[in-house]
Amino acid sequence: MKNKKWAKVLSALVATSLTMTTLMASINVSATPDTNVNLKDLTVEYVDSPEGIDVEAPRFGWKMDSNLVGAEQTAYQIVVKDTDGNLAWDSGKVNSDNSIAVEYASKTPLAPETDYVVSVTSWDNYGNQATADTTFSTGVDGWDDAKWVSPGETDYAVAMMRSPKQTIQDKTIKNAKLYMTALGDYKAYINGQLVESEKGETAFDPGWVNYNNYIQYQTYDVTDYISGTDLVLSAELGRGWYKSSISANGYKGVAIGGEGDLDLAMIGKLVIEYEDGTEQTIATDDTWEYNKNGPIYNHDFYTNGSFDPNATTDPDNFVDGVKWGGEKYDASKEVPGWNLPSFDTTQSEDWNDVRIITYNGDIISNNGAAVAYYNEENNQYPQTSSFTYKDSEINYSKEEGGTSEHVLGEVVRHNVDLMNEEVTIQPGERLIVNLGQNMAGVLETTMEAEPGTTVVFSHAEMLNDGNKNPDMPRGGSTGPDGTIYTASLRGEKTAVYKFGEEAEVTYRPDFTFFGFQYVQITATKPVTIKNVVGVPITSATKQTGNITTNNADLNQLFSNVLWSQRSNFLSIPTDCPQRNERCGWTGDVQLFAGTGTFNFDSVAFLQNYQAICDDQAASYNDLYTAVMPAQQGYGKNVSSGWSDVGIVLPWTLYQQTGDISIIEESFDQMDAYMDAIGPNGEGYNENWYGDWVSLQACSIQYLNLCYRAYDAQLMAKMAEALGYQEKVDKYNQIFDETKAFFFEKYVAENGDILSATADGKSEGDTYHTEYVDNSQTAISWALKLGFYKDEAHRQYIISKLLESIKNEDGSFRPGYAEDTLAVGFLGLNVILPSLSGNGQREYAYKLLQQNQFPSWLYSVEQGATSIWERWNSYSKENSFMEPGMNSFNHFSFGACLEWMYQEMAGISRDEANPGFKHIDLTPSIDTTGGINDVQASYDSYYGVIESGWTAENGKLTTYNTTVPANTTATLYLPVEASAVENFTNITGIEFTGMTIHNDMEVASFRVAAGSYNFAVNDGVLTVSLADGYVPAVETNKTILNDVIDYADAQMQDEAYQNVIPMVRETFEAALTNAKNVAADITADQDTVDNAWRTLLNEIHKLGFVQGDKASLGSLISAAGSIETNLDRYVEAGKQEFVDALKAARAVYEDDNAMQAEIDTVSSALLDAMMELRFKADKSVLEDVLAEASKLDASAYTAESYSVLEAAVNNANAVLADENATQDDVDLAVNAVRTAIDGLVAVDGTPAETPTDNGNTVDGTQTGQESTTTKANAAKTGDFAPIAGIAALAVAGAALAITRRKK
Repeated sequence: MKNKKWAKVLSALVATSLTMTTLMASINVSATPDTNVNLKDLTVEYVDSPEGIDVEAPRFGWKMDSNLVGAEQTAYQIVVKDTDGNLAWDSGKVNSDNSIAVEYASKTPLAPETDYVVSVTSWDNYGNQATADTTFSTGVDGWDDAKWVSPGETDYAVAMMRSPKQTIQDKTIKNAKLYMTALGDYKAYINGQLVESEKGETAFDPGWVNYNNYIQYQTYDVTDYISGTDLVLSAELGRGWYKSSISANGYKGVAIGGEGDLDLAMIGKLVIEYEDGTEQTIATDDTWEYNKNGPIYNHDFYTNGSFDPNATTDPDNFVDGVKWGGEKYDASKEVPGWNLPSFDTTQSEDWNDVRIITYNGDIISNNGAAVAYYNEENNQYPQTSSFTYKDSEINYSKEEGGTSEHVLGEVVRHNVDLMNEEVTIQPGERLIVNLGQNMAGVLETTMEAEPGTTVVFSHAEMLNDGNKNPDMPRGGSTGPDGTIYTASLRGEKTAVYKFGEEAEVTYRPDFTFFGFQYVQITATKPVTIKNVVGVPITSATKQTGNITTNNADLNQLFSNVLWSQRSNFLSIPTDCPQRNERCGWTGDVQLFAGTGTFNFDSVAFLQNYQAICDDQAASYNDLYTAVMPAQQGYGKNVSSGWSDVGIVLPWTLYQQTGDISIIEESFDQMDAYMDAIGPNGEGYNENWYGDWVSLQACSIQYLNLCYRAYDAQLMAKMAEALGYQEKVDKYNQIFDETKAFFFEKYVAENGDILSATADGKSEGDTYHTEYVDNSQTAISWALKLGFYKDEAHRQYIISKLLESIKNEDGSFRPGYAEDTLAVGFLGLNVILPSLSGNGQREYAYKLLQQNQFPSWLYSVEQGATSIWERWNSYSKENSFMEPGMNSFNHFSFGACLEWMYQEMAGISRDEANPGFKHIDLTPSIDTTGGINDVQASYDSYYGVIESGWTAENGKLTTYNTTVPANTTATLYLPVEASAVENFTNITGIEFTGMTIHNDMEVASFRVAAGSYNFAVNDGVLTVSLADGYVPAVETNKTILNDVIDYADAQMQDEAYQNVIPMVRETFEAALTNAKNVAADITADQDTVDNAWRTLLNEIHKLGFVQGDKASLGSLISAAGSIETNLDRYVEAGKQEFVDALKAARAVYEDDNAMQAEIDTVSSALLDAMMELRFKADKSVLEDVLAEASKLDASAYTAESYSVLEAAVNNANAVLADENATQDDVDLAVNAVRTAIDGLVAVDGTPAETPTDNGNTVDGTQTGQESTTTKANAAKTGDFAPIAGIAALAVAGAALAITRRKK
């Protein structure tokens, strides 16, 4: 524990704390304890826990969820580890408020075929922090050991394919992943179990892309699918989009390797990781076998085939072998156990070896995007309006001798309640199941019949009403009222099931889908229907937007749009799910993307589609086309409003997310496309498709020019965001040049917009009723682009637009109601914002609420449950229009929801701050009074935004909003200046004045994250904080969190275990308290400061470590030896020794003794031991004195003898002194001996030294060591042994301290 370094850091932190505490103002509030700050909705590549991503630098996202007013993220940290705990990336604490598309930025590349855990920690501006985790796995490590295996030509059958394998015996599986894709579509099995995504069962993998260039693979975690050593990997392989008639053989020749140039094929790898670290790969190879004589003998997505539903009522005339868009299943051809390990293929000649083929495209991961799921949470169930009827009970019209008022008659309905009763259908009888909702998906039916019974399921969006269309010879019903209407399908879409031996079955088509609300069920023999459920199939599974109003028809319109999006966001955005089309028509998604990204979490889905578009353009002279993927001739048209999806879609996604990498990824291709289109839109087709199915159209050339300008405008904005100044200048110039050409060609002297006559247009065609100048679409685009000369011209064209909309007494558009639309596809998402943005909200609301033809609510009035392709696809008055181009599930007209989100509800994008980092709240009140209650929400990539209002007589009464954490907003509230004259701000809401916004005076407010309720009472506006939200005490918790982080690190240090228990106890209590305070949003600054100061004090005590007592123990042991012989020592120092030893023993027994205490008592004991002295040996001194006493003083000179006398006197004193040391004795002996040697005889001769027993008396102790220090010999009383022990003890303690510092 580096306490010195920490002390310096803390000094700086304390100084900072004191400064910040002075600077930051505290808000005194009564806080509630129900506060929270957490992270949620973590994503990788905009997907929740994706499997098998092939991205070098995946993008991470998260949402901060907080009920604290003004909560903002100030920093984040991302840690990525594999599941074994190996670190791949630690971003460190990054000071940033970004929480969208944060790229992986490690120098360590992500390893393939590896599971990772992502931990995100976020800090807010109040010092709080929150952490959450998510997971992802990386993609396959190459395909070198896998082969493309093909069953050859299968015609319309689904092939069964399998290969038995073995896992490694006696090994435990840690992890297993299946990587698979196909030319066609597939369902994989392991040991008979269907392989599913963790999010549910998927449909039609691998999805639709440009197979000529690449194909996408899927990754499945199949760890739980494998048990035992026997294993069989198997699959069912169908036509999918690759070989479907929908592609018009456009992928012919992609698979090369034998006679088949459009054969189905698949490739896969099962990678098993064992607990011991070994790995096993089981790949597709030549051991695979196939059987194409299974139960699904006919299927396709798209065919113009016909089928006579009447044939199913006559078992003798049942028609089979006709191709159509559907599926045929013969249960008598089932192969029991074919996908189990125990199955033996040698028992049937139907099993054959696969062919190995070559695919020349790239194989890339789908990164978890654009996956289609069986959306069971939105399952649809039979309505009580379901019924049966018999062919023999048709009630014909009066003209044909019946009693029916319908021209074509009507069926006699027998209502059935399929939710509560079983229904048995006899031959000649039909069950009409009404699910109550038009959808894309399949019907799952539980039924019972005898072997050989054939049941036919005919799908339809509508029922005939038995009437003809008086205005359209080809329009109207095709049969009696109550029969299914199939004319618009261009061939009936049917599923056929033939019973085998099993009497009761549950059947669901797996290799096709239908667009339907109604299903007619007929059978060749009696069949009992026990259960029916409609299962939607969609790639739009997470709804993010919601709008409700007081207008029930508008609410139904909203629902209809959601369902049409669900139905057509299926692998790619399609036009319709029912007829022989189901293609990626780009005009539909171009104009709908803004709505679609509000309704559903569809960024990953649409990014995947943008990649398809970019790829196709790169292969097609840099041109985006009208259908992508495009394999049909008409789909390769380069058409304005359609092809421009390549520009509009990236811009829309960027605005919805703020993720600049989206536009950066596509910019070069967009730039190349703009160059390929050329000046004034010359590269566009001039014949297709324009303002599709409009009632009053502008010329296609006019829209070519508008989209050229619009694209240039968007390109300049995107280039500016990317910092490409040269491109900014380029596209600003293109915009200006296009605008000048527009004025030159399309603006008349009187200001009219010559949207038809300038191009010689007037008479209509099949898909444009007529062409007119000043069309609604033309003027809407002119207003959107600012293509007017001045303010007077702007007001003039607004008046012409209103003239067309008002259509007073049919004066402008004869035959149409007042306040109605005349736009087609390319005007419907422009007209409402052009009106409201130019001061005409009243007419925007009139159009929105209009329910007469043509209008958005007209279809709702006619009973629609989805969005129609035409304004008048059907009417109760005139029946069906002509069937040639008449889908009842086409999301395009639903693009009006974008206006409803942004302007009616007021959840509006701020173009300068994309991704809803800053939100423009722009609620627009319906001054007509028709709509007086609007509540809307959008779950943005920062969190849920809410905006709702109520009104009376066209005046605002209440407004409520929620601004998610880590965002801010500007609110433009339509109230009068007098209402805010004395407005009182609250925490999070600041009135900034009256301003003009969208041609209207409004009150402007600065809004912090939080939830608020506004109300106008007696003409005065007030605001309050919504329940559950807390105006947090504004505190600085930076030091607190830093101290906590340091404290946590200390606990992880192994040296922490040496800290004395008493200190550990108080330290841990202080740390717990500090963490509680850090999490307490209501804690004031004093509480915060006290918490970190208390914890800091405890950190300082961490130096109180349990000392190393080994040396002290040795010292005490040595002292014990002395203690037992203490009587051998002189009295001086003995008591000090006894006291020191007692103290040392007490510390030695104390568990809380720290090193300093141990060192103190060790030193004291050592000193006491060193001060001890043995009692002195005086025998030599006695001998010397005895010798001196024998000398005659008269024999020596007085002077020399006086020296001896002095030495003898001193020696006697030493001899009498009990505390005399050995040194004192030795000195006395030497002094006497020297004096004797120095005696001088009276006659002047030296004296002779007396002898004793023949030995010379020289002061040496006979038979013992000399009192003189000799080498390697301690004199009596020496303390060298004690000092040695002590030195060793001290050295040991020093070594222990040194080790701890390391």
